[in-house]
Amino acid sequence: MQKKPQLLVVASRGLAELVRSLLPEYAPRFDVRLLDKPLEEALSEASELQRSGLLDVLLAAGQTGMRLREALATPLVQIKVGGDDIMHALVRARHLSGKVAIVTRQDIGDEFDEVRPLLKLEVLQFKYRSDDEAHSLFQQLREQGVEVVIGSAQVAHMAEQEGLAGVLIYSERSLRQAFEDAWELARVARIEEAKRERIGNLLHSLAEGVLAVDMAGRIQTLNPAMERLLGVS
Repeated sequence: MQKKPQLLVVASRGLAELVRSLLPEYAPRFDVRLLDKPLEEALSEASELQRSGLLDVLLAAGQTGMRLREALATPLVQIKVGGDDIMHALVRARHLSGKVAIVTRQDIGDEFDEVRPLLKLEVLQFKYRSDDEAHSLFQQLREQGVEVVIGSAQVAHMAEQEGLAGVLIYSERSLRQAFEDAWELARVARIEEAKRERIGNLLHSLAEGVLAVDMAGRIQTLNPAMERLLGVS
């Protein structure tokens, strides 16, 4: 029986809670680990799993996903924000206040433009570059009468530290889509791995020497017959 793909989800606070709520649904398809830890600790643990061969796919959002992608070779699926996510977050926020701010690191202009005509509440939109800048922004928003901030788990947490209500911008829909993307990524990777194994077995059985190089001329593989010809092992 084929082993299930090893999936590592790196998420914190509200997003981690959302992940936990969906784990029973995806447990039959994945071996899932959830790391609800500071980024550097999560990165260290993910690196160890990668070295041990216990990691097939990563799942993360926002800056966390970008940092993991830069540091690790394991394929990563980024949890994306769509128009439906923003609409659902705004519906939740509207029950708390009529004046809301969306605060993100990346621009969500296109997604926000999709739902803007449907809104019947005052919504401000801001981007920030650092946690200090975000805290300063939240203090200004509170003085302007804003009571609710929509954003990532980190944004919602920082907003609550400044006395505002925080609403997570991600929804079950976006998280389910990320799980499905991770499943497809793992499926394709396993097909490619099986293909490489078949080619390797074929090369190993050939009496002729065969050597394969990449586009840069670097040797990628050679069979035993070629090793004997070159005098290497």
